Amino acid sequence: MVSTSIENQNYGRGRFPTSRKWLPALERSRALEWGQSESDAVDQAMAVFQKELLDSPQALKCLTDNGISRAAIGHFGLGYAVRAASKGIPSGETYEGAKLRGRLQDVGILRMSGCVHFSGSIVAPVRSESGKIVDIYGRKIGFKLKHGTAYHTSIYDPPQGIFNLPALFGQHQVVLCGDLFDALSFWSGGVQNITTMVGPRGFTDLHLEVFEAIGIKEVVIALPAGREDAKTARTIAQALDTVGIHCTKTVLPREVDNAELLADLVRNGPLVWQDAGDMQRDLPQ
Repeated sequence: MVSTSIENQNYGRGRFPTSRKWLPALERSRALEWGQSESDAVDQAMAVFQKELLDSPQALKCLTDNGISRAAIGHFGLGYAVRAASKGIPSGETYEGAKLRGRLQDVGILRMSGCVHFSGSIVAPVRSESGKIVDIYGRKIGFKLKHGTAYHTSIYDPPQGIFNLPALFGQHQVVLCGDLFDALSFWSGGVQNITTMVGPRGFTDLHLEVFEAIGIKEVVIALPAGREDAKTARTIAQALDTVGIHCTKTVLPREVDNAELLADLVRNGPLVWQDAGDMQRDLPQ
């Protein structure tokens, strides 16, 4: 059985395959090895980030402007990591503070300089079925970033876990977004069987394994309409085809406050060609 980063759960429908043809599109995930002390430290850091978000009019406005509701902020425990957010963590001059900061550096949330890895990002915890945080996804909200700065970040590379995993159990369909904000906008608009990648390269073999194991039959790929995004959608669809999962594609509209419109887009999205021989067919010119 394939070892996953979600506490090696048995999802009740089938089992993870012991072998699969290698697909170049997929990145191999590695298992997490956090102990209880590291998990407690991550929980403390997220509490600091959550307070920073509620105290930041700029960050709250950014979420509102992207169609993300206060209900989504509370439900997913969103936070905001600023460069000075580490000041909310006990000082390293005390024993307890030094121990906590050391654990956060080991995990990857704090850098050796003391700055936050997710500085300038809205952050969302990624939880296992039991509620344990297994990774954090960050999405930058600034526009004047240094060249080469990543908009999408996580603690691990490739990212670990499946965002919004508990809501996917019992579903036959899931909406797979390429951006954390898009996923939160869908959820805020009433389409709650959502998950997200961490940017366009964030689809991993773990998505494939978990979707298959929990009985997902259809994936709606929600990416922008550009040529590169169309290629990404085809590649993901090709991978999902190997485990018999049907794929369609949709694009998140600018206005996301119409739940009926969102539901219709999800239900009636066009089919994504899944055969490897069709990967270049009908791509936008």
